[in-house]
Amino acid sequence: MQTCYICQGRVFRMLYPTMHLTLCLIVFRQMVARSLLDTLRAVSEDERECVSVLERIDRLADDSEPTVRAELMEQVPHIAIFCQENRPSIPFAFSKFLLPIVVRYLSDQNNLVRKTSQAALLVLLEQELMERGDVESLVCPVLVDLTAPDSSDDVKTEAMAIICKMAPMVGKDVTERLFLPRFCEMCCDCRMFHVRKVCAANLSLPRFFQLCSDNVWGVRKACAEFFMTVSSASSPEVRRTKLSSLFISLISDPSRWVRQAAFQSLGPFISTFASPSSNTGQCFRAEAEATSKRLISPIMCVCVCVCVCVCVCVCEWKVRRTLAFSIHELALILGDQLTAAHLVPIFNSFLKDLDEVRIGVLKHLYDFLKLLHQDTRRKYLYQLQEFLVTDNSRNWRFRSELLVLLLELYSAQDVHDYLRPLALCLCTDRVSSVRWTSYRLVSEIIRKLSSCSSLLVSFLGELVEKFCHSLKWSGRQAFAFICQLSIEEECLSLDQFSEHLLPPLLQLASDPVPNVRVLLAKTLRQTLLEREYFLSALNCQQVALEHTLVALQTDVDKDVKYFSSVHPGSTRLNEDAMSNTSSTY
Repeated sequence: MQTCYICQGRVFRMLYPTMHLTLCLIVFRQMVARSLLDTLRAVSEDERECVSVLERIDRLADDSEPTVRAELMEQVPHIAIFCQENRPSIPFAFSKFLLPIVVRYLSDQNNLVRKTSQAALLVLLEQELMERGDVESLVCPVLVDLTAPDSSDDVKTEAMAIICKMAPMVGKDVTERLFLPRFCEMCCDCRMFHVRKVCAANLSLPRFFQLCSDNVWGVRKACAEFFMTVSSASSPEVRRTKLSSLFISLISDPSRWVRQAAFQSLGPFISTFASPSSNTGQCFRAEAEATSKRLISPIMCVCVCVCVCVCVCVCEWKVRRTLAFSIHELALILGDQLTAAHLVPIFNSFLKDLDEVRIGVLKHLYDFLKLLHQDTRRKYLYQLQEFLVTDNSRNWRFRSELLVLLLELYSAQDVHDYLRPLALCLCTDRVSSVRWTSYRLVSEIIRKLSSCSSLLVSFLGELVEKFCHSLKWSGRQAFAFICQLSIEEECLSLDQFSEHLLPPLLQLASDPVPNVRVLLAKTLRQTLLEREYFLSALNCQQVALEHTLVALQTDVDKDVKYFSSVHPGSTRLNEDAMSNTSSTY
């Protein structure tokens, strides 16, 4: 194969000797351009040698091959930095040899050379390697000329982008005097929307209003993406009176791409209405009552904006999904009263939406409900059961952990009446992972109800009947796991556990299924007997507990014997239990 390539190379050189020589010369000149910095370093102590190398740079800049010129321009910033560090030896190097090349290449006919020179120019400005007078007298006029009406569209777009990036670097005076007139002219360029799109991302307020109504959707989309920056730089009065209505027009835009861009800017835009001294949404909410008179108008504008955006985009489920995932953040900013008035109806509509939209509000259900007044929050108790009914049965199963958070939002009576049935329903789910997560939910409900003795006794009796006396072995195993969790997490007192849960738990020692007895052995040995209370002779269940343990230690199953006789420190109860449980209930 290697011989074949060598032969092909010889044939190529024989048939196309001139082309081969030209390619070799181009590669050689590229290598020369690439090695200029190393050459300068080698002769840096000799001023005449440095000048000689710089003169070669000037000569190389006239090369007819675009790739050579582009390679040279890539080296210019590095050479300029070197010259800056060695000013005593070559004080005039940059202004005499390098800057003219950069300026000339800005209007080069080759696209690659132009783009390379533009990148080099920005680096030189950022590193402050150019004198302010040189920028104003040499660079700025060239860029302004490139945006003239007779320039090509590509060149005009590139030049305007560079002008916008240079504006913060050259200062207010130069920008207003040299760039601003041409910039305003480009905002009205009717032929090329690409130029207007560049202007839309870097513009003054009056022109911004104009471009938000541009007939090309790409320009309006650029305005939507840039909206938060404009709002941050505007006064509160302009933000309230002009930008709010302008943003509503973008959210109701005929183009879905513009609407989606506006939705992505919705949160950042709303954040600009917050007090500048406020670092978090929580602080803003805490001060909302004291500053309600001052902030009510802009916040109402935002509320109207949110309502309009939802009403307009009814058909765009992807847009509704985006808002569903962030509506709790809006509620954090607005406070409970404004949220109840303006966001709750939207939130309710999301709860009845497609699963793809509903999952957003369900994921942040706790975050949203905790911001509501207790009376408003309680209304959602009646809808919790409906959340289990989805188009796709898999979509909400993993959300059972969410109910654990909801427990703290409601009273013990409400938890018993509404969340308890939901938890028990999830405990019988056909998906194993949902069941095991729901057992933890049950233990937290026990903790919540422990403050009310009558509710607790009723619930514990229901657990015994539903799980300990279950006809399915997995239900009886679940009872042992719930008992273990209740003790480990200290969900109820040991006296209450000993009175209501321990007797039925010990009955599982005669269960016909080894998996149930294994879990019972682990619960007794690793959890109950770790507490002094169950070892004390004062405990009325101590004798029954010892007899049960002896029975398990003489069990016919070797695993039951093992876990009732020793305390394996590396074995976790829930991991072993889950590994021995079938995937269906």
